[in-house]
Amino acid sequence: MPVINEAHLKLSTSKSGKLSVSIYDLTGKKLLDVVKDEFINTDSELTIPLETQNLTSGVYTIMITIGNEKLMRQLIITK
Repeated sequence: MPVINEAHLKLSTSKSGKLSVSIYDLTGKKLLDVVKDEFINTDSELTIPLETQNLTSGVYTIMITIGNEKLMRQLIITK
């Protein structure tokens, strides 16, 4: 997902639980908590803005956690 200053992360889930979304650099260092422990209901559809203007050009990992499940996606910043 290449972006410049802002992206939108779209999520659909059939699970309920606490949602966390964080951005990591390639060394595994957490740079930003976008969402932290926000409760979501079953069958939710969310659009989460990712403000990236403070990140330099490069490749990042988005970690999405819902309850005990984790999902990683790649984020590419180009400026």
